[in-house]
Amino acid sequence: MIKINMPSEKVKEVFNKCISQVADKDLKILLKSCEKELDADEKLYIKAGEENKLCEFPPKDKVNGVVSIEEMKKIYTYRMVGLKQPGRFYYNKLLNSVQICPFCGVRDVATLDHFLPKSKYATTVVTPANLIPSCRDCNSNKDIYTASDLYDEVWHPYFDDFQGVRWLYCFLQSSEPLEITFYIDTSKPDIKDEDKNKINNSFHVFKLKTLYEIHALKELNDIEIYMKKLRNEVDSLDVKEHLAWIYESNKIVNKNSWKTALYDELKDNEWYINDYLLN
Repeated sequence: MIKINMPSEKVKEVFNKCISQVADKDLKILLKSCEKELDADEKLYIKAGEENKLCEFPPKDKVNGVVSIEEMKKIYTYRMVGLKQPGRFYYNKLLNSVQICPFCGVRDVATLDHFLPKSKYATTVVTPANLIPSCRDCNSNKDIYTASDLYDEVWHPYFDDFQGVRWLYCFLQSSEPLEITFYIDTSKPDIKDEDKNKINNSFHVFKLKTLYEIHALKELNDIEIYMKKLRNEVDSLDVKEHLAWIYESNKIVNKNSWKTALYDELKDNEWYINDYLLN
């Protein structure tokens, strides 16, 4: 879970660009009448995000009482996402703002996720602060998930930053074939209760446990020949030091990456160093 910068673009700018080629004059006047509410709700959204209260943001099925949620979804799908459409510039800019999905921290960005789903929140369908560059799997896993209260919230990449404290860990079973389990530990006193819930909820909603275990087992398989050769040539302290260097390097980049957790476990695992690698 990675913190990323809030987009500088505002909804009024994006919305007006999206509807700039609407040919029906009456429809365009109707859509233009939505500007004030879209702008007001963008401010409300950002304030709620900063105060950790997005669960209180009001769902709406219309904008300005006249433009339906279905019409807003069409504006997003056809006038923002659609190739060669006027709003595509903003879609591409948001999509390309980062390369790695901030939800999982592993897969490539391939789509935009509506943090508050477009099926329930008409006023945030094209609001940049509500559009998160993500991988397809995280977007699909989250789907239309909506927090009903403060303790159901998931991590928001524009507002939340949980990298100051370590909370992701893993455990290597002393058995063959290798088996590794990732888990969350938010017991440290400097993690706020609402943040503990966001971390745990996100770990579940985005199915990160399984994802990280798959990547960790592949990593163990990839390094196995090298690590066994190294262990047979040097003593256990040298191997521990080598693994500790990899751990420290990954920790500098991201305290809570699956690699940081994996190498933290490996560097102190006597069974892995003195039994498994010597087999």
